[in-house]
Amino acid sequence: MNNEKFSVSTPAVPESADGTLPERQIRLPLTPPATDELPSTLNPQSPVSAVLDLIKQRQRYNLTDQSQRFKVRPSEYKSLLARLEQLPELQKFVNDKLRLEYNPLEKTLYIPRMPTTIHKSFSEQVSGETKAQLQRIKTGSDEAAKFAARISSVRSGSIQLREFDSDDDIEMDQPYIQRQPDDQFQHDEAEYPGVVYEVACSQNSRELCKAAWTYIPYSNANIKAVVGFELGYGKNKEARISLWQPRYLKEDEKGLETLDVEAVIDRDMDLPPIPPRHCIFPSTASLTLR
Repeated sequence: MNNEKFSVSTPAVPESADGTLPERQIRLPLTPPATDELPSTLNPQSPVSAVLDLIKQRQRYNLTDQSQRFKVRPSEYKSLLARLEQLPELQKFVNDKLRLEYNPLEKTLYIPRMPTTIHKSFSEQVSGETKAQLQRIKTGSDEAAKFAARISSVRSGSIQLREFDSDDDIEMDQPYIQRQPDDQFQHDEAEYPGVVYEVACSQNSRELCKAAWTYIPYSNANIKAVVGFELGYGKNKEARISLWQPRYLKEDEKGLETLDVEAVIDRDMDLPPIPPRHCIFPSTASLTLR
């Protein structure tokens, strides 16, 4: 067991280029054009335009193996969502195929690479194994069985996280942090899932650790466990599993506690590395629900 505490710094993100062009004033025609041909008054150098261009590239299955991070202000993120509402087909593609993870505190929008076949297969196997263990627990007659019967998978639904005041656990007046894990299991009366799964083929342990430091503190420790699977990619890359959980540290003699995050498990999995440009279907890593 590795009880190592991680401290993750926010990755630097370059600012967008200066010298923006003025918005164009366009008279709309009496008959609305097709959805994909809607005229836009967006600045071609704005972050919103850049994000929309990447989404359209992904829709044509270009740049699918590249993750992108944009510097986006909260007002610009709202403009992006409003623009997507005007483009139903593009919005459907985003909802079905992409993950948009926005952090208003860092003013960053992260779009991970599109899931590969191995990514989807492994995620489904982990989810299936978790459901099977829950089903076995449900067969009992104790309180654990009753509790397990009310837990279900939410898959990759969006989780809205917020900053909390450490003194009274009150939500602070800040925009939501939006994340979309690969899977999550939630009790039907809980505000947040108890367990979150993140699966990555190329994402390094630093990024997975950063995700844990977002899920746990910004859910006020209502997310009890973040499990990260870093699938091996390349000749020298080992597959790894990590588990992060909340931990409370006493600040002083008065007994005040500070919410912390600790790595409970961080070790190699018994899976072969994934050769570049090949797909391997590994057996699901051993998972035990307690």
